[in-house]
Amino acid sequence: MTVSQVPKPSTTNVESAPVPDFIQPDNLKRFRRLLDRTLGVCFKLSVIEVPEPRERQTVLKWLQPQFAEKQVVEHDVDLVQLLGPRAEWSGGSTNVWAALFDAIPPASVPGHHAVFVVWGFEELMDHTGQENWDIVRQFNIQRDLFVRDYPCWWVLLLHPASRQHWLKNAPDISDFVALWIEAPLRAVVHEDVGVRDRAIS
Repeated sequence: MTVSQVPKPSTTNVESAPVPDFIQPDNLKRFRRLLDRTLGVCFKLSVIEVPEPRERQTVLKWLQPQFAEKQVVEHDVDLVQLLGPRAEWSGGSTNVWAALFDAIPPASVPGHHAVFVVWGFEELMDHTGQENWDIVRQFNIQRDLFVRDYPCWWVLLLHPASRQHWLKNAPDISDFVALWIEAPLRAVVHEDVGVRDRAIS
């Protein structure tokens, strides 16, 4: 399954979900304020930087009860699973919007009452054996399609080293970001998480 719809947890106690240690208190307050005001109301794009891929699960476990409390449908999107099998890197392009359209038709999404959590930009490049930022540039070009067809909350989980590439290759969509939570760039990337330095440098 390329895109998973997250079942509602048995409890929606937001306070019981531990906050990732790399999210600073000020950013936490900003995130919760944005969530309270706009989740389930309109399109919003947020970025949360995650220092290591293994820490994504911590972020997801923190986010899920907050989304469940607002009674929105959460979709988790791993781009390697969504796009890897259909990526054509020998002169072709990878169409994020078209792949998502096939996996989750807009008609099946309850308007504003949904949220997409997306990750895997760096791993997708590692998966295909090339550092190719065309996927980011295309994501930038397709921004109006996402707003039109999926007018809900979006959260992108990115590695801190990707930040400058996004600002350079996707300047328009970067302007769309309502909240960008930065995380420290750690010197060591563990070999067992499957992301090589060249994919994010």
